Amino acid sequence: MMIQQVPTIFTQTHFIAIFRETYTTIYATMTMIGRAFLTTIGAVLTGMIGLQVALMIGEAVRGIAGAVPVGIAKLGL
Repeated sequence: MMIQQVPTIFTQTHFIAIFRETYTTIYATMTMIGRAFLTTIGAVLTGMIGLQVALMIGEAVRGIAGAVPVGIAKLGL
C-alpha cells in the first residue's frame, strides 16, 4: 500500500514545485511590468510638471525683463 503511494506523493510534490515556480515567475514578471509602467507614468508626470514650472519661471523672467526697461524709461534714466 505504501509503495504504491510513493509515486503519487512524488508526482504531487513535483506538480506543487512546478506550480510554485510558475507562479513566482509570473508574479515577478507582473511586478516588473507594473514597476516599469509606474516609472513611465511618473517620468511623464514629472516631465509635464517640470515643463510647467519652467514655463512659469520663463514667464516671470520675461515679465521682469520686460518691466525693467519700462521702469527705467518711466524714471527717465
